[in-house]
Amino acid sequence: MCESQHSRDCTPPVHKLPKRLIDVGSASSTIKLVLGQDLPMGDSRYATLSHCWGSKLPIRTLHENVTTFSNRIPLQQMPKSFSEAVAITQGLGIQYLWIDALCIVQDSVEEWEVEALRMKDVYAGGVLNIAASDASSADEGCFRNCADRGEEKAVTFEFGDESGIARLAVKISTGDFRQATKRRMLSTRGWVLQEQLLSSRVVSCMYPELHWECKRIYQTEGGAQHHKSAPSYFGTPRLFWRSSVDSSQWMWWSWMQDFSSRNFTFWKDRLPALAGITQHYATLFGDAPVLGLWQAQLIGDLLWVRLGKHRTLSDEDLHIGSLPSWSWLSCPAEIMFDFWQISSSTSQRYIVNEDHSALIDFQLEWSGPQLTSMISSALLVLEGPAVEASIQPLQNGRPANPPRLLLTAKAQGSNAVQCVGQFDAKDPIPAIYTCLLLRSRSHSETGARRSMFLILESVKDDTNLHLYRRVGLGCLSEQFSPLDDAAPRRLTLS
Repeated sequence: MCESQHSRDCTPPVHKLPKRLIDVGSASSTIKLVLGQDLPMGDSRYATLSHCWGSKLPIRTLHENVTTFSNRIPLQQMPKSFSEAVAITQGLGIQYLWIDALCIVQDSVEEWEVEALRMKDVYAGGVLNIAASDASSADEGCFRNCADRGEEKAVTFEFGDESGIARLAVKISTGDFRQATKRRMLSTRGWVLQEQLLSSRVVSCMYPELHWECKRIYQTEGGAQHHKSAPSYFGTPRLFWRSSVDSSQWMWWSWMQDFSSRNFTFWKDRLPALAGITQHYATLFGDAPVLGLWQAQLIGDLLWVRLGKHRTLSDEDLHIGSLPSWSWLSCPAEIMFDFWQISSSTSQRYIVNEDHSALIDFQLEWSGPQLTSMISSALLVLEGPAVEASIQPLQNGRPANPPRLLLTAKAQGSNAVQCVGQFDAKDPIPAIYTCLLLRSRSHSETGARRSMFLILESVKDDTNLHLYRRVGLGCLSEQFSPLDDAAPRRLTLS
């Protein structure tokens, strides 16, 4: 139905074929790797597989077996998710299938970095994405028969007369059925977000039924349907009451909040796993990426706060290149953007946002291909009102999250003011910090006001630059704050 009725909206754009594909042919065919460059572009439809690798894969393409797999891939050596994806692809009459573990040489760093950058086109160009939604490893299969998790319950009704009794089973599902895929194992994995966002069509294989989503419809195997009034990208957020922020920015924030909550086997993969989504957003809106932030909306993007505790990372993961303190990617915890609002019930027509700082320059140096390799160095130059201030936890009163703080500007005669703030790495430590005012938000009728500021500390550097490191984000609710009359300063953040 999708191909016949939604062809204009859901047909994948024409892209260059992936470097390799798996030729699945028919059930009696030899399964093997083929080069995309050797295939006719117009007639080479392919499916893709989204899956959790698990702790170990029984089969991967390596330098030592890539030639062998180009002649034949033993089906009996494939884990269950792979072999079932092959069967689905064959059953739909699609000749080719793309699976990351088999179509990218896994022990080639150079190929992996290049192909990771092309994954946007790989998933966007496939006619169907097969999602093994319930499997925590490739061995568990696309059709894992999970125990009842309480999400669906069946109620049986009997009706009839002396001529006979009829029974009708009605399945009751808790929650919004369109959110069911987001509660599955697959949606906890960081790499999978780009696969969910970029694929034109997704069939989610999960207990107890299949779910289908394309840009026009969401439908369950049981018949529940949600028709979309206009084509949409998977994962596009519902725009909440914060309508004073541009919808494209809220789209990015929603994606990144989701991304920050997901897990990775190797923490260093977060940069390349974000590459396809970054390219996709840049194509949609024409902005320049700045390590999980965007040049045109950078002041707003800096308004991220840590929500939960830091993940426990290995020593190797903690040393993942020079990720700068100002990027949320350096914080191994779930994050949220634009946390402090005046009121969730306030009509946005009364809300006025004012940016007090501006981006002057940014410098990014990559060790290899942009977006997929490690960062060699990253600097951000901002200019805005800044003061030196003492910040310490407020001792009295009940605990709050984010914590209540006491801020005292170093200027002569300054009084202490209360504020709230979240430190990026740990609980607040009493010290002298540099506070840079980013944005204020005020209510035009009531006069209520919020002023958000970066909490920075000076760092020693071998160069002649005087650098600062972000350590947190704060919010002042005073009508007049110590930052209002601060002189503008140009600060370089590392």
